[in-house]
Amino acid sequence: MKSATAYILIVDDEESQRHKLRKLLLENGYQVTEAINGKEALEKARLTPPDLVISDLLMPVMDGYTLLWYWKKDEKLRSIRFIVYSATYLQKKDQQLALDIGADVFISKSEKSELLISQIKKLLTSNSRSELTHNNNKMLFLTYHEVLVKKLEDKMMQLRQINHQLEKDITMRKQAEERYQQLAERLALATSNAGIGIWEWDVTSNSLFWDDQMCYLYGINKENFDNTYDAWEKCIVPEDIEQNSAMIKAALKGEQEYETEFRIHRPDNSVHFIAAAARTIRDAGGHPVRMVGINYDITKRHDTELALLSAKENAEKISTELYTYLLAIGQLALVSVSDHAGCIIQVNDKFCEITGYRKNELLGKNYRILNSGTHPDSFFTEMWTAITHGSTWQQEVCNRNKRGRLYWVNSTIVPLKDRTGKITRFISVNVDITAQKQKEVALKERLKETHCLYAIRHDMLKQLSTKEFCQKIIGHIIPAMQFPELTAVAIQLADKKLTSENYREGLSHRLHAEIMTNNEICGELQVFYTENKPFQIPDEQNLINAIANDLQVWLERKQIDEAKEKSEALIWQQANFDALTGLPNRRMFQNRLEQGIKKTKRSGLPFALMIFDLDHFKQVNDTYGHGTGDILLQDAAKRLNSCVRETDFIARLGGDEFIVILYELENPKIVERVAHKILAKLAEPFQINNEVAYVSSSIGIALYPENGNDMDTLLRNADQAMYASKKRGRNCFSYFTPSMQKSAQARWRLIDDLHNALSNNQFQVYYQPIVELSTGTIRKAEALIRWHHPTHGVISPAEFIPVAEETGMIISIGDWIFRQVTDHAKKWRSTSQTSFQISINVSPIQFHNQNCDLNTWFNHLHQLGLPGQSIELEITEGLLLDTNTNVTHQLLLLRDAGIQVSIDDFGTGYSSLSYLKKFDIDYLKIDQSFIRNLTDESDDMILSEAIIVMAHKLGLKVIAEGIETMQQRDLLLAAGCDYGQGYFFSKPLPPKELEKLLAIQQRFV
Repeated sequence: MKSATAYILIVDDEESQRHKLRKLLLENGYQVTEAINGKEALEKARLTPPDLVISDLLMPVMDGYTLLWYWKKDEKLRSIRFIVYSATYLQKKDQQLALDIGADVFISKSEKSELLISQIKKLLTSNSRSELTHNNNKMLFLTYHEVLVKKLEDKMMQLRQINHQLEKDITMRKQAEERYQQLAERLALATSNAGIGIWEWDVTSNSLFWDDQMCYLYGINKENFDNTYDAWEKCIVPEDIEQNSAMIKAALKGEQEYETEFRIHRPDNSVHFIAAAARTIRDAGGHPVRMVGINYDITKRHDTELALLSAKENAEKISTELYTYLLAIGQLALVSVSDHAGCIIQVNDKFCEITGYRKNELLGKNYRILNSGTHPDSFFTEMWTAITHGSTWQQEVCNRNKRGRLYWVNSTIVPLKDRTGKITRFISVNVDITAQKQKEVALKERLKETHCLYAIRHDMLKQLSTKEFCQKIIGHIIPAMQFPELTAVAIQLADKKLTSENYREGLSHRLHAEIMTNNEICGELQVFYTENKPFQIPDEQNLINAIANDLQVWLERKQIDEAKEKSEALIWQQANFDALTGLPNRRMFQNRLEQGIKKTKRSGLPFALMIFDLDHFKQVNDTYGHGTGDILLQDAAKRLNSCVRETDFIARLGGDEFIVILYELENPKIVERVAHKILAKLAEPFQINNEVAYVSSSIGIALYPENGNDMDTLLRNADQAMYASKKRGRNCFSYFTPSMQKSAQARWRLIDDLHNALSNNQFQVYYQPIVELSTGTIRKAEALIRWHHPTHGVISPAEFIPVAEETGMIISIGDWIFRQVTDHAKKWRSTSQTSFQISINVSPIQFHNQNCDLNTWFNHLHQLGLPGQSIELEITEGLLLDTNTNVTHQLLLLRDAGIQVSIDDFGTGYSSLSYLKKFDIDYLKIDQSFIRNLTDESDDMILSEAIIVMAHKLGLKVIAEGIETMQQRDLLLAAGCDYGQGYFFSKPLPPKELEKLLAIQQRFV
């Protein structure tokens, strides 16, 4: 039986396991030594035999089995207890081997440590020594050898199986690599003619890969390229960098796929247009790590003003990213694969999107399912001959989708061959160029229409009879139509009818437009096709409308010339045109607005109504005189004519207010373009004689019929939009929105209610005490108006005072406040303090108003027997700087009447010390923004002290607004401030509440 200090040898090659076991044994009072393998353990044990061994099995140099075998062979060691302590999950026969060789106990490392300690104690307290199960060493060796041989055979069998699987995997991988290589070569062949460059950007390292085609597109030597995103960005035209950068950022965030167009500068100073698409690769956490994409040169499309998107690919490096490259190409192109007989075996999503067919409707079908009948049979025979002989074929093809709509593609077909050279597949890459083709047709038609209108308007200037002019029109219309060889024309004017030579009665397929003069229908323009051919609506109808309008203008001019005397023409001119600017006036505007509504009803094309005036025009008149203002208006009219199309309409409604009608808007962007032109033109300096004047414009826009179906509604809504532009800061334009209507209605209701507020006794004057800080006595009070609305409750002065100022109602409200305040002042001066004073806020509008007569106020004070000092008027700093003589005169009248004046919110605006003395200002009110954060060492404290010292030097008293704490009161008192006002003393009170404070002579000390 061993003592508590038994000596235990630990054998394990893992340091962490030895440390864990050592700690456990030391905690239980045992001595410990260690070995990292069986060989070291034998050497240590033979020098100093332990009382017990704990050994792992799997170790380098000598494992646990071998150690146990040598241990039991050694006469000196065989009787020492041996525990096998292993984490290896062995078969039962392997565990039995350890016991057969001579281990006393086999314990798994997954067992609890208590089991190990209990076994150690059990073995150390046992009287008997461990003996070999087989006393014969030879038998022991044979048993051990037999197990080892069996384990070796198992391992060899596993190795042979692994080797066989590896050989199989290597073969399959080689085959896969060959297939990938073939596909890469075929894809490279398919994209080599398409001009598509492939790129890859490693976001984390900012490294950029470009294939040879990318370098070719950018005209860059691949060896000289920096291979970074920054180097790529330097190639982009500066104006396009921000847009491209925004698209990249959005793609990295996952907000949208990267697909855009931009321009690049090539080293030869040429500019090329590039279409780009890419896919973002993310890690397991969803973070972007790479972008893989393509570039395609679309310069030719932009040069011809056509929108050509191409997906011809050139992939020279395709490995594990091959599928990603195909996806990127698929963002731009229709990709399909067919077998050697021409039957479809694969299509991408873009192909299905354009054709309208689902994949299962296309697979196994021949491309004849898309035949539009546009091309002759020889066209497809030539194609089939080329690709079946191994050549790449490229042409523009017109197909028909499932819904019967024609679409055009730029098609490239490449045959794919196997190792023997036999064609097995055809890969087709198609770029949708329908928009390009449509624009080509539209451009041709537009050129014909433009030439037609130009010729007619040129003939309008000639001295022609009605018959001659109509014959000219017929001659110009026919070449401009879609099928000129089938076009017949008839012009009906009053009882006369002029026709083209091929016209005949009974033609039913026609376009027509009414011809009007002086708002009355006088005839009709009719265009027919002599065969059943479709008209190109609305383009040809728009052309007919324009010609009818030109004929109307010509007829109106001719009728005026023939039927009116010169004096009558002058009267018409005066009635319809502005005498100052020569622009149409309000009367003609109303006429043309009604015509615009009729045109829209015929053509279906909307028009825009723009109303605007000149910002700060009044200041020009006041500063330079009305003559200068008239010259400015004339110059403005000329500038406006340069901002609109010939077919649009400009009028002056009066004063500095103008209006523009933009007819037949095929593209809504025209409105914004014209608005920007007007803003820019009117913002340019006006050079008038020796003076330079600056104005801007506020524009309101309403669209017909979206923003109104009649003239009055359109005008009102455009005016509301202009008002919104002024509120936004002027020099801008605003479209009418329903919210403007709601805001205007709310404002109108407020104005209506404000008109009735006085007569219905809804106003009440509250008073906030003003305390003399040195004594804590209420010496003054500020009068504050409150509106008690019968349905909306209390409405803030901040909401209704600006409206009252804009409408001029502030004059009557101000008079009412003055009379209320003076009545209270008389009462309180007789019952409380004879020197009690009330301050009234006065709006600058009251001073600017020409009808404001202060003598009525002075007379009222005299009737009440009140001195001027009983009232104090609070004005803004800006009013002192106003050079208006009326303002100056009234301030001087107040001084002479003894009414004191204070500057409200002092320190927040612009002040002049000379004006403070010139007008005998009595008080400065420090704005509450300085008081709010007042502390002993704050900047606000420094500013407040400076204002107080300055005011006292000028002989002025100081009132601090917004005092809310005792600390603020004490700091201001210490700084020498005269009066204080704020919630620390009292909130604004009704008259009776203030009377109570005055009656008890409330002090705030």
